[in-house]
Amino acid sequence: MKNSCYRLVVVLLVLFSIAMIAPMPVSGQVREWADQSGKYKIEAEFKGVKDNKVILQRLSNGKRMTIPFAKLCDADQAYVKTLLEAEKSPETANSAPPKTEPANVTPPAVKPEPAAVTPPPKKNEPKTEPMKTESPVVEKQPEPAPAPKKIEPAIAPKKIEPAPKKTQPIQPRPTTPPKPVTPPIQFAASDLEMPELGPIDQSQLQQLPAPFNDIAVSINADENVSVVRKSLASLSDLPSNQTNPSLINLLKKSTNHSDESCRRNAVEQLNRLSPSTMLPFIARSISDPSGRIRRQAFEIIENSKDPRYIPAMIKRFPNLIDRARIFTILTQFGSQAEFAVHPLLKHENTKVRQEAARLLGIIGTSASTSALQATDSDESGILKLIAKKAMKEINKRGQ
Repeated sequence: MKNSCYRLVVVLLVLFSIAMIAPMPVSGQVREWADQSGKYKIEAEFKGVKDNKVILQRLSNGKRMTIPFAKLCDADQAYVKTLLEAEKSPETANSAPPKTEPANVTPPAVKPEPAAVTPPPKKNEPKTEPMKTESPVVEKQPEPAPAPKKIEPAIAPKKIEPAPKKTQPIQPRPTTPPKPVTPPIQFAASDLEMPELGPIDQSQLQQLPAPFNDIAVSINADENVSVVRKSLASLSDLPSNQTNPSLINLLKKSTNHSDESCRRNAVEQLNRLSPSTMLPFIARSISDPSGRIRRQAFEIIENSKDPRYIPAMIKRFPNLIDRARIFTILTQFGSQAEFAVHPLLKHENTKVRQEAARLLGIIGTSASTSALQATDSDESGILKLIAKKAMKEINKRGQ
């Protein structure tokens, strides 16, 4: 009976030590998860990672599911890595189970200490005291009496009679006009409309320098996707001053190709050969199903610094996958994007409204105060706090 109780106690101690040493699974907040294509999205809570698979719990039915880490989109992969790194603690990483000494081990033999050796008696030597040296007494000499100051005769100040004051009529004090607010930038809706494609003349394509004339003809005539893809990439060596309208119209047509690589190559060549006509095509690329094409469009917008892209990015802002990238670009545009952000404060998605208020705290001026104050009637308490903080930041900048 005693042996069985002893075994039970040992088992409980072992289980308790394992529970204290084993790391707890990480968990995350509820968010919208998406795959690499962006077509499949779910709202779920992050529960951990096991065997390079992410464990999620659906909000709709509470069921758990596992998704390979590589199939998640770039933003979700970065979010999972951030959670895993935040949960790492140096105390758990460096801790090790205490070492237990084995039972029934005979202690090592104690070596006898050597006998204490008594030092020989010291000889009594006469003590020598240091000689005392007296410091010489220095007599203080009397200080010389100060020389008498010369008393100069006081000069009476001259009386200055005040000049007669001239009476002038009282004029009203001019009032300073209020600081004018920068008017919003007007964006023409026609700038983002897709233009009608012009004609593609075969004879004009033949006038291009060799071998680019044959490459352009193959793009226009060949239906093989791999051939069109390689031909579009080969146009990267064509000088920008040796193009013609038919080639530009051919590239515009190819930006709507069914193949992702063909669209990406066409956008790249069109931006290089005719950047002035790129606005509607880049605006369309922001909402492209391909993440690579969307990233390419964002890079072109950042390099061009053209504020006419702002309405297209505001339209894409509610999308969770690209929201962080668009937030950064709109920050670079500054107050040029201020008025375009105001409608986002009334968006149906709470997260979109919160991010819009936070963005106005960075780029907004006094013209955004009324829009931020209107959030007091919003049901989200977090939005109200973000809006108040944004107004404080605007007041600090004095804009």
